[in-house]
Amino acid sequence: MIKPVERKVFIMHKTVETIAKSKTTNGQPSLHSVHISSEQLVTTDRHVLIREQFKTPIDNLNGELTIDPNGVPLNVNYPDTDRLIPTDDNIRYHLNIEAGKWVDIIQVYKKNMYAAINITDGIVTIAFGESSDDLSGEFEIGKSDNEDLTIYFQPKFLKMIGDYGKEVIGRNFKDSYFELEVVSRYEPAKVIFENDDITGTFLVTPLHVN
Repeated sequence: MIKPVERKVFIMHKTVETIAKSKTTNGQPSLHSVHISSEQLVTTDRHVLIREQFKTPIDNLNGELTIDPNGVPLNVNYPDTDRLIPTDDNIRYHLNIEAGKWVDIIQVYKKNMYAAINITDGIVTIAFGESSDDLSGEFEIGKSDNEDLTIYFQPKFLKMIGDYGKEVIGRNFKDSYFELEVVSRYEPAKVIFENDDITGTFLVTPLHVN
């Protein structure tokens, strides 16, 4: 388990640890890690990213620190990840998602290779399959006031959004709604979860399907 400088200062959520330990970043120390400053922590494996901004800065951490999955400090240059997160001005689509439906449906289909999220006439649905041309089921999961859209993701990364939401929001998460914010079908989508301690931003990269 990752052990930050002072474990009691903040909670290292399980999904943060999962991303930091991702097999896709083995051999890349600067990404196989968590980057911490007094104001935020960040981890990414290029497919997904979590940034947690602390509402109360850590007062006993000077400068910045990057640690590996075993909690060992690393001497690496951590990439500028803030530039990857879409600003509010760039968001074109706002999808209001029922968290309970999201969690339950994706749990069943998480091993599929493709998930297509659609906006059609204001209704948000999700379908799954082993290819983008062979999708089955179409489950209503929310609403949107935006124009029609289809965007593809890997279901395992969508499941992580639900996992992270449960960690940040707590036991009432499945009774809540969250907003999936989309710039375009080819750019990372964003979800923000917030509690008394942090503002957590989850970024997920879509699949490029023509």
